[in-house]
Amino acid sequence: MKLFGNIYTDLDTSTIANCLCLEQWCCIEIEPDHFELEGSGVKLTLEGSKEILLFGSLETPLAEIDQWVAGLSDVAMHFALDLHADEARLIRRYHQ
Repeated sequence: MKLFGNIYTDLDTSTIANCLCLEQWCCIEIEPDHFELEGSGVKLTLEGSKEILLFGSLETPLAEIDQWVAGLSDVAMHFALDLHADEARLIRRYHQ
């Protein structure tokens, strides 16, 4: 599945990357405002500051993705995330 999203926050991109990165994932800093989150079935890119782009692929069960997104509710940010099965089929839309 493909994930596309925008994150709006006053927090540093590195702080957001650490909040998004689950324990079993690896968070790699490419540049100060560019991170990659990688793990089994996960390859996400985080780019920008203040208005941050999040995109990539997630090959994990929907229940785990729902739980991951629910865990972001305590972070001081707003987001709009779209999860697609392919280019035409939207599976989930998350907002905070």
